[in-house]
Amino acid sequence: MRNYTFHKKTRKFRYYCYQVAHEKWVPSFLKRRYKKQCYALLKNSEVCQRVFQRVNYLNRINTAFKLATRPVIQQEIGAAHRIDLSNLLTIDSPSTYRYDTAFYLSHFPKGMTAYLLPGDIINVPSIHALLKSRPIVADKDPQHAAIMKLDAVRHFQFFQDKQPFSSKKPCVVWRGAAPEYQPHRRQFLKQYFQHPLIDCAQVNHPNDDFHGNYLSIPEQLNYRYVLSIEGNDVATNLKWIMHSNSLCFMVKPKYETWFMEGQL
Repeated sequence: MRNYTFHKKTRKFRYYCYQVAHEKWVPSFLKRRYKKQCYALLKNSEVCQRVFQRVNYLNRINTAFKLATRPVIQQEIGAAHRIDLSNLLTIDSPSTYRYDTAFYLSHFPKGMTAYLLPGDIINVPSIHALLKSRPIVADKDPQHAAIMKLDAVRHFQFFQDKQPFSSKKPCVVWRGAAPEYQPHRRQFLKQYFQHPLIDCAQVNHPNDDFHGNYLSIPEQLNYRYVLSIEGNDVATNLKWIMHSNSLCFMVKPKYETWFMEGQL
């Protein structure tokens, strides 16, 4: 448990150090050289095909459009942040979204502008925007959402799982938050809390009927089966479960991120 807490804190510290250094101190010629190295990888036809499969999936905008000057945002989505690529230091957004967005957009021409929708997006936006998550819809449906790898320090954490599947506990485990505004998680706990084959509990509110002991990610990986339940949008634990030797249990996802959950 102590090693996991230390890993979590040092990981965030390294992330912020790297992002601040890239944003303020890395000279532009090094960024241009990095971009040339990325383009050089596309000379490999197999790599190029894989890259464009992902790009075309995450960004389905294939027609010209004019960026709205004063967008009318759907109320349930929230306010969009207009980004001037000539001054990425002024991005008004939560820190991880700000740093991730600035990192990627620093490789684009400075005269461009874009809109960023930070947070958990569960509806297709009415304007063309960059975002972390979107609802999974059919390919033929209109898409204004271009997914980027945002808030990556939280959503894309992986652990080396050296424990073989056969030596793990033959049981399902789940830990997470289960507030009243997430009835699907509440319903699961009502049905399976204290089930002999399912070790599940919420860990946010000590006085809740379904409260249980906290389990770190390495501790959850002692189980053969790990449950993934979507929260406000995607399930944060899905990435590290699929990177482990445990088996992921989940229902068909409704939302997707850079991980392309809609392709599962």
